[in-house]
Amino acid sequence: MAGTEERSETPGPKWEILRWFSDNPIYGLVCLVIAVVSLIATFYFGLASLKARDLSVYVHPIRTIIVRSGRTSDLHILYKGQPVSTDVTVSGVLE
Repeated sequence: MAGTEERSETPGPKWEILRWFSDNPIYGLVCLVIAVVSLIATFYFGLASLKARDLSVYVHPIRTIIVRSGRTSDLHILYKGQPVSTDVTVSGVLE
C-alpha cells in the first residue's frame, strides 16, 4: 500500500517546538496568560506615565561667591533698597 508509508524525514526544529507545545498544553496556556498580562501592564503603565508628570530639579552643590563681605568691589548688591552686608552666592538649578 502506497498511502500507509511513513516518511523517513526528520522534522525540522520549528516543527519539534510545535509538537512539544501540543504535547504540553499547560505550558502554552501559561505563556498565553503571561503574554496577556504583559500587554495589559504595558498599556496601563504607558498611560499612567502620560497622565502624571513631576518636575524634578537638581541644585548643584558648589556655590559661587559673587560678592564677599568686607572686600571692596565695584559691584553693589541691594535688597529692598538696602545694601547687602554679607556674602552673596549663587547656585545652579537644573531641570
